[in-house]
Amino acid sequence: DPRLSKSGTVSCNSYHNVLAGGDDDRATSVGIKGQVGGRNAPTVWNSAFHSVQFWDGRADSLEAQAKGPLTNPIEMGMDNHDAVIEVVKMYPEYVKDFTRAFGKNNPVTIDNLAKAIAA
Repeated sequence: DPRLSKSGTVSCNSYHNVLAGGDDDRATSVGIKGQVGGRNAPTVWNSAFHSVQFWDGRADSLEAQAKGPLTNPIEMGMDNHDAVIEVVKMYPEYVKDFTRAFGKNNPVTIDNLAKAIAA
């Protein structure tokens, strides 16, 4: 959802288009405000089977990986994870879906968002 980016223009699918091989087909990916990153986005196809995430292996799970781009100043550019969660909470359909998936006790959290993205 591009609403999770600071500019409202970039989503995870911008980098990992599942209808086009799970990546963005660029030498280096482009984030908010047309900023060019230092690496390209790897495919998400079969990424659940990788032992580590990101090209340099800095995340040990899909959930850990999902948190990084949200606050990366070039990629999605949100100030922090709290800001991301505030955006999610603005949309009743998301709150309803999170409640259905994660229960009624504080379902909209960054960890639950990471689980949803990873899934």
